[in-house]
Amino acid sequence: MSVDARHLERLALITRISLPGDRRDYYVIDEEMPARVVALKLGELQELQDAFADLDELAPTDSIVRARIVAFRAFHERLLTLMRSMLVALNEQPQPATTPTAAHHS
Repeated sequence: MSVDARHLERLALITRISLPGDRRDYYVIDEEMPARVVALKLGELQELQDAFADLDELAPTDSIVRARIVAFRAFHERLLTLMRSMLVALNEQPQPATTPTAAHHS
């Protein structure tokens, strides 16, 4: 099993399956993978926002530094809002009623 496949499996983006009488590993992509990816990235962005909140304690005196922090925080808050909206939309989206196709990976 490749490192990438193990990583995707740990993130619950793919599932390893076995077929009767076959010793190979197969993987199925989860139907909710897009929403999970957005949720993971949203969590990372939230951590970055929390780190930027700590900048208030530093109270930079340089006006250029302050302006850049304010601009980045505004950008970042907009990005978080868009990602949250995307996650809501993905979770409200009806799931296709298809049979998953397994991909072989040795």
